[in-house]
Amino acid sequence: MVLYGYASPAAVTATVICLPILAVSLVGMRMYARFMVQKNAGVDDGFILVSVLFCIATSVMIIAQVENGLGKHVKQLEKHEAMRQQQDFLVMIVVYNICLCFTKLSILLQYTRIFPQKGFRLATWIVMGAVVIYAIWRVLAAIFTCLPVAAFWDKSIVNKHCQNKFNVAMASTALNMATDLTIALLPMPVLNQLQLPHRQRYALMAVFALGGLVVIISILRLPSLMTLWKSKDVSYVNPMVMIWSDIEINNIQEYE
Repeated sequence: MVLYGYASPAAVTATVICLPILAVSLVGMRMYARFMVQKNAGVDDGFILVSVLFCIATSVMIIAQVENGLGKHVKQLEKHEAMRQQQDFLVMIVVYNICLCFTKLSILLQYTRIFPQKGFRLATWIVMGAVVIYAIWRVLAAIFTCLPVAAFWDKSIVNKHCQNKFNVAMASTALNMATDLTIALLPMPVLNQLQLPHRQRYALMAVFALGGLVVIISILRLPSLMTLWKSKDVSYVNPMVMIWSDIEINNIQEYE
């Protein structure tokens, strides 16, 4: 897969349908194991279910963009198509970030079930607080990208003030990657102290480190994101961002 450039509407639709189906299937198996087999479901399971709902909502809003001309050049769009597409894009940003938030919180809550150490649990709750604060900031930053809010999709509004979308996107990506990396590395000191043979201990650490794959995906997503916010032809270049975004939220759920 190319990192940036053009992606067809068909490729976008196929991605945002297939990946959530896989994620829902894996989460479904987890729910069956927790509720029916082990009978030890916890708050973390509730959070991952909420995350799945917002993941599906993200895919729905991406498909809505496709229905309103995503992948076409802006000049090829009717005015109502361009406006609806941007409205759908704004909603997608919001539900995408809520999905990420609940998934990360589910992982961290699961940590508190696995590791009883008081210091580790305190560190985990601190990271949870950071994740929530970041998510609130990102959602509000998206909603109020422009004042009035309608200026995000209605370019005819004259008296408006809009943030620098590129700067917000880069700050958001950096903070998102920082929380992902922190979550992946958080249990490493505890795992390193386990009284296990070196090979088993390192294998266990490698399993937990798999969560760091989402950081790699975020890095791979960067070129398409930078292209998007620097482009005046948003409708044409946005499909690749949508694909990478869907890969990201479904990858982190599959890890969880």
